[in-house]
Amino acid sequence: MKFSSIKICVPVCEANGLDSVVSEHFGRAPFHVVVDLSSREVTTIEKENDCGENHGHCMPVDLLMRHGVNVVACKGIGRGAAARLVAEKIGIFATTARTVAEVVDGYEKQSLELISESNLCSGHHNH
Repeated sequence: MKFSSIKICVPVCEANGLDSVVSEHFGRAPFHVVVDLSSREVTTIEKENDCGENHGHCMPVDLLMRHGVNVVACKGIGRGAAARLVAEKIGIFATTARTVAEVVDGYEKQSLELISESNLCSGHHNH
């Protein structure tokens, strides 16, 4: 099912629009790309500061909400960040895609799966 108001957020390693490479971890990504699926507008959000070990606070849910995000697609995400997104009714999908364009394509083809226990990160290890 497609919704005209879907804005999907993807954590990325670089600010390169739809060609940006997907980061391995939501909270450690230096940028997040937001794609409005109806208008095809692409916005890049840069982390506000360097948070060290408190990486979950670098990309607060309220910042994503200000950009109208209602879906997140990522390779890995911590339990705390996932809980905050779910509390705000932001859907979280797992992806193995290499680029944002591939994530968008997968979402539109309904091939992304809702995040599962295996995609949740339990510690502060490298991904």
